[in-house]
Amino acid sequence: MPTPTLPPAFVISLPESTERRDRITGRLGDLGFSYHIFEAVDGRQMDVTQHPDYDRPRRLRCFGRDLLGAEVGCFLSHRGALERIANEGLACALVMEDDAILQDSLPDVIEALMLHKPMPDLVRFIGKDKVYNAPQKHIANLTPNHHLVRLQGTPGGSYAYFVSAAGARKLLHAMARIYMPVDTVMGHSWCTGVDNLVSVPSPVTHDFLEDTYIGDQRFDKSVQAQGLTRALFPLTRFAFKTCENVMKRVNFAMRNMRG
Repeated sequence: MPTPTLPPAFVISLPESTERRDRITGRLGDLGFSYHIFEAVDGRQMDVTQHPDYDRPRRLRCFGRDLLGAEVGCFLSHRGALERIANEGLACALVMEDDAILQDSLPDVIEALMLHKPMPDLVRFIGKDKVYNAPQKHIANLTPNHHLVRLQGTPGGSYAYFVSAAGARKLLHAMARIYMPVDTVMGHSWCTGVDNLVSVPSPVTHDFLEDTYIGDQRFDKSVQAQGLTRALFPLTRFAFKTCENVMKRVNFAMRNMRG
């Protein structure tokens, strides 16, 4: 079978991130990928409550506090990149943030994904021990050292992923409204319709030494909701987490039954 041409890579990057851009685009060139810089949406000063797609009532019911502006900016950046992939007639593409670290194995893994039948809608590259140790089902060998697996859990991380045009359209349908971070949406495969697939080990890792534009404030769990929403929050949060825990197990089991 002939080796497929590597798909283009979309690098999500803020204009000020010149050093990161130079580093990752140089690395992509060395690995044989063409690339496009996708200008990230800088949401750090955004009033998220004014964005027309922000579902604040649902956000507060499920999480008790608003998304950060930077989280919404990240969401909009990935949504914009997926819109380009869906609209430009690309069979598939690689999407990454500019602080991703690319391993030498990435081209071989991408070629294997392109040749896999059927081509996966979405394969996330998440280099975390939490992923490697999570309940999973082996789907295919991608290289002698890399395996395509289905996860039961919903780990965070959207710094790099392979996506088909069909996968991009499915994700966009689920991303019409904003109430969760983009990586959480990607993990909710029962909502998106895309399989929860990853490569183990990951051919892309994340530079955890670099400062993120979102910041550690995203880990703040304090409740901001007021009035009746705050009073009911223990119940609405419990319902959300219960549904999430049930659905990820049901979805995992049902997809495993189908193969």
